[in-house]
Amino acid sequence: MSPNKTSRRSVLAAGGLVATLGIVAGSPFEFSSDDGTPGALGFTAGTAPIGSDPLVLINTSEIRENNVAKRVASTLLAARQFDDIPTVLTGMFANNSSSSVDVSRVGKLLLVGSDRSDDSGGAVVWADWDDDDVISVLAPTEKAEIRTESYGGQTLYTSGATSVVVLGDTEFAFGTTEVVRTIADVWHGDSDPVGGETLDSFERTPLRATVRFSFDTLGVPCNDASSPNVYDSVTQVYGSVPSDRNTVRLHLRVESNHVRHKVATAVRDDLETVSVESEEDASGTGSEKLPYDAVENISVDHKHDTVTLTYRPDDKDDKYVHAVIETLVCLIGRSR
Repeated sequence: MSPNKTSRRSVLAAGGLVATLGIVAGSPFEFSSDDGTPGALGFTAGTAPIGSDPLVLINTSEIRENNVAKRVASTLLAARQFDDIPTVLTGMFANNSSSSVDVSRVGKLLLVGSDRSDDSGGAVVWADWDDDDVISVLAPTEKAEIRTESYGGQTLYTSGATSVVVLGDTEFAFGTTEVVRTIADVWHGDSDPVGGETLDSFERTPLRATVRFSFDTLGVPCNDASSPNVYDSVTQVYGSVPSDRNTVRLHLRVESNHVRHKVATAVRDDLETVSVESEEDASGTGSEKLPYDAVENISVDHKHDTVTLTYRPDDKDDKYVHAVIETLVCLIGRSR
């Protein structure tokens, strides 16, 4: 099925009900990228609801060739805010993934956390899917019950705690019911899109990066959530994985320029303090620990209102990307 078709796909039907879903006339949204895969290049303005945190964009057409990008995407998708997104979506970038989703048919994935309730979130997926594909993502087993309800002239399809709505020919929203409703409202221009520091930080990341993200908090597990007072000046975390190399950049946005040196020094010292001597020590039970060898491949710089960590794994040894991100989030007290 071509993502560039002009006719609207047959709409999703379940329980004998059929609903016509789509975007309003004159919508400003773009639906295909320069190479014809679903999803406009970069972030589609106005897609994410107000209060979205975290905010994550994954260009799946590029991620297959970037091991670090896969690791970063898997780490972000595992955050508690995305627990109610179908596991076949959240698991499709994991090593040895058993996900039934064909990544080559997914052009772009936008993940949004929500301030509507704790640990809730959703995803907007640009994909070359038909009706059966959508059903298989929402309810991957034949025994799964699918419920329908009307919302603003649209039909929401729900299985368990997860809902889906068809936004357009190649656009679909998954997540908790409340978040999916909010995404649909923004899509139709009935609710405000994301703004403020989350969006401002996100827009500092490169347009053509394979993975782009910003967050105030990220739901990762921490053994010790406490942090030194110096990290109280960190207001936002944002980062990206460049499209042309196996590198992840993490930026700590601080309240003012005069504190950035203190934050940078604290990060350097604390990363060494929490690291372990060997790979054997790093691969214990629970959350993966950060080995000292990985810390040696992290550079810390500061400029203007930002402290930047850059992790460049040796010889594409990217298995500690997950530990780098989780360690930083826990150090600065941004887990939840």
